[in-house]
Amino acid sequence: MKDLQLDEDCDLDENETTLVIQPNAYRDEQFLQLSEVLLDWVNCTLREENVKVRSVKDDFFDGLVLQHLLEKLGRVKLAVPEIALSEEIQTHKLNLILQNLDEQLCAQDPSKVKWTVKSIHSKNTLATMHLLIRMVQHFSPKVLLPHGVSVKAYLLEKGKNTLKAEQVMEELTPNHISRDNFSDNPIDVIFRVSPEKVPQVEQMLLAFANGHLAGLHLDITDLVTQEWAPTVMLVLLLGQLSGYFVPLHSYYLSPESREQKVHNVKLALELMEDDGNPMSPVQPEEIVDVDAKAAMKILYILYNKHKAS
Repeated sequence: MKDLQLDEDCDLDENETTLVIQPNAYRDEQFLQLSEVLLDWVNCTLREENVKVRSVKDDFFDGLVLQHLLEKLGRVKLAVPEIALSEEIQTHKLNLILQNLDEQLCAQDPSKVKWTVKSIHSKNTLATMHLLIRMVQHFSPKVLLPHGVSVKAYLLEKGKNTLKAEQVMEELTPNHISRDNFSDNPIDVIFRVSPEKVPQVEQMLLAFANGHLAGLHLDITDLVTQEWAPTVMLVLLLGQLSGYFVPLHSYYLSPESREQKVHNVKLALELMEDDGNPMSPVQPEEIVDVDAKAAMKILYILYNKHKAS
């Protein structure tokens, strides 16, 4: 097709087929939201390894990030170099990684495998997203994935001297909502759909937090002041909600440096996960940088769990 425009390489062998995203689908709101959730999940999972990803398309092709995820979540140790520079080493490494992941993710239903070494290494966005979605569903089922996300794609088939292309809709996440997995982060929905309600929701969450901090004679006035940024309040709030005391030596009561503040946030997020809450949808640095939206997401998770207490 002469007019076919693609943002991805499609080096196909004869009679080979592949699925590639249409360029305008990158601007789809649901696609962007799902991409953001997946990247946040990877960054939260690998925060202790100081791994930071920014692109589904560009940051997974060499196997480095997937190796870190597999070794941490799948509890396996691969005898492969962490840094693979040549294409040959990268594909060999990806082959070992995907063999392990396929066994863990899709052993009961091989039809769910929608990725290959070639598609991941060639930066096929849809293949990479299918893999990350399956990893989230398997390793972190409580993570909030948007539901009902489908994107426009091309189904390509290489003939002897031709390239056939059929326009299709590719489903990334199903329409149904699992009882254990909400479709959207409610705070994102409020900011996007009803921004006029943000102050009301913020006050509701502050009232919830302050009601539980009253016994310590503490009070949070708003979510964009320095008193919230060090997250001493958050650590204390977690203790009040779950009925435990956090040893003073494990966090900084009066953090001065950015590193100390980030340490406090990481501790708070780890305590939340240990307490059975969904994996944090925000990065520690977002709280330290007094991002009100990020703080509201954290408080909403706690509110949703403890609102009846």
